[in-house]
Amino acid sequence: MAAGTYKATGTDKDTYGDTGTWSFTLTVKANKLNQIAPATATTTMGKAFTDQLKTSGGTGTVTYAQSIGAPDLKASSSGKVSAPATLAAGTYKATGTDKDTYGDTGTWSFTLTVKANKLNQIAPATATTTMGKAFTDQLKTSGGTGTVTYAQSTGSPDLKASSSGKVSARPPWRQGPTRQRALTRTPTVIPGPGASP
Repeated sequence: MAAGTYKATGTDKDTYGDTGTWSFTLTVKANKLNQIAPATATTTMGKAFTDQLKTSGGTGTVTYAQSIGAPDLKASSSGKVSAPATLAAGTYKATGTDKDTYGDTGTWSFTLTVKANKLNQIAPATATTTMGKAFTDQLKTSGGTGTVTYAQSTGSPDLKASSSGKVSARPPWRQGPTRQRALTRTPTVIPGPGASP
């Protein structure tokens, strides 16, 4: 029975034919739908997200309607909350109303926090080469989504890293403390003829 006021009336009669009338009024109050779970969630960048809204106090099928939050955070009529893997780090909120089979209503809200991933270098961190040879290698990271770009802070021009992560060094290299550290090698100096030992 839906929320509302219902009235019934009629007559009554006893064994001896005495009569009268009667009436009865029933007021049905609407239930309030209460959101029980979930209200918040956390995910990381690059992952698609789904969850299911749940309510108490309703009767029959509960349907959901969204007021704000789309298209970043969406709620279907069945209460399924979803977010795409393309969301940037940040906080996203969606709100709306819910209603059961008998018209009882309530409100819902959902907040999703998207955390940024931390990129970790996996290989290579060191390498060894010999003087006079051009050197190249490729930086690699884990934890990223899409294209990873690199920016160099120190080490140039002896050792260069491109925006794509390609590490390179070109001969001739001058011997010196900076290059020795960058290439992780120690040069050996051979005395020439007539040099003092």
